[in-house]
Amino acid sequence: MFVVYVELRVIPDRMDEFLPMMLANARGSLETESGCLQFDVVRAQDDDDLVQLVEVYTDEAAFKAHQTAAHYKTFSAEADDLIRAKRLRYGTKIFPT
Repeated sequence: MFVVYVELRVIPDRMDEFLPMMLANARGSLETESGCLQFDVVRAQDDDDLVQLVEVYTDEAAFKAHQTAAHYKTFSAEADDLIRAKRLRYGTKIFPT
């Protein structure tokens, strides 16, 4: 399984705008993408402007398909102006499988 870790630094005081968009993207991913197995949205307890994502896909091709999905494109277009920094890391799930 292909795992994507994302850290999104949201512009201060814009989190209330950002979160509904992020949750719509997460729901759309889980509900419409058969290759998306998990999509966790986590807000850091010690940093009000940090959102972390843990996304699990069947494989890298499923992740690439995610990036072409309508809900992802909508999220990217609407939320990009609210994000001041983004960091992605990729991994392979070892356990549990």
